[in-house]
Amino acid sequence: METKINIAKKRQARDCLLCVKNSDLWNAYFKNNPTHEATLEEMISKKQVYVATNKNDKCIGFMGVINNGCFHKFSYLATLAVKKRYRNKGVGKALVNEFESIGFKKADRVFILVSDFNKTAQQFYRKLGYKKVGNIPDLFKNGISENLLVKYRI
Repeated sequence: METKINIAKKRQARDCLLCVKNSDLWNAYFKNNPTHEATLEEMISKKQVYVATNKNDKCIGFMGVINNGCFHKFSYLATLAVKKRYRNKGVGKALVNEFESIGFKKADRVFILVSDFNKTAQQFYRKLGYKKVGNIPDLFKNGISENLLVKYRI
């Protein structure tokens, strides 16, 4: 699938949120939480959000990348979401490849947090070479642990 990845524009915040709908991530963190759109807009203003678009320039996925976001040194993938109808078509992998391209320019490793309930995402990152190096209980929400994953530049 032809996918372009660019820095997000503020007007794309709502489209990015639509990518999260119909996911376990939405149900756990985004649903009934009005602050996420404002947080996303802030990240966009800081040029920390990248959108994947299709051949018609429609947003089909996005990621939030915070440079020096993990231990003040390493790039951190804060969020990755793909619209339901585009999942399993290479969009997520394209976004992760872009994340790694950005992160490995700055350091020899990159980091991701993945919720303990999100088995599909855990498997996805494992296939891409990420390894679990820790677990943080109740980090963002009571009852949900976050797995810390790392990938080293080869």
